[in-house]
Amino acid sequence: MSVSNMKELLAYSAAKKAERAAKWNAERLEHGYCRGLNHREYMRMRVNGKSVFRKGKDFSHRERWTYTNSGVKI
Repeated sequence: MSVSNMKELLAYSAAKKAERAAKWNAERLEHGYCRGLNHREYMRMRVNGKSVFRKGKDFSHRERWTYTNSGVKI
């Protein structure tokens, strides 16, 4: 794109804006509006990342420690 003056730049930006709006409207007509989840929908989803407790150090800080210090020798 080469623009030589401000009027061409304004016309170009208005055309690109209209092009983006037309593309968005076409996608909206096909798929509907996008929106976030409400509280009920969010709470129905089962995702491991939503839990509060530590997930990575459970074995090494509980079971392995208990086994090592229990006096059991192999």
